Amino acid sequence: SVGWPNAQGEELQVVAWRGEQEVARFALALSYLGPVWLDADLRSIDRLSLSTRHYWQFVADDLQFRMASGQRGL
Repeated sequence: SVGWPNAQGEELQVVAWRGEQEVARFALALSYLGPVWLDADLRSIDRLSLSTRHYWQFVADDLQFRMASGQRGL
């Protein structure tokens, strides 16, 4: 979500990579009236970028990341 009325409708840009190859790109409209749920099944990625289109700050909560067995977190 976003925290200010002027940011209503701001877009969260989501980009995922596997190595140097971009494997997913999409946008999600955000709201200051409440949270928006995103359930992205992005398997086997090694880089994820979350940004806003117009440089407003966004709020993210309850992010969950799973790693395949045998992989280690940083």
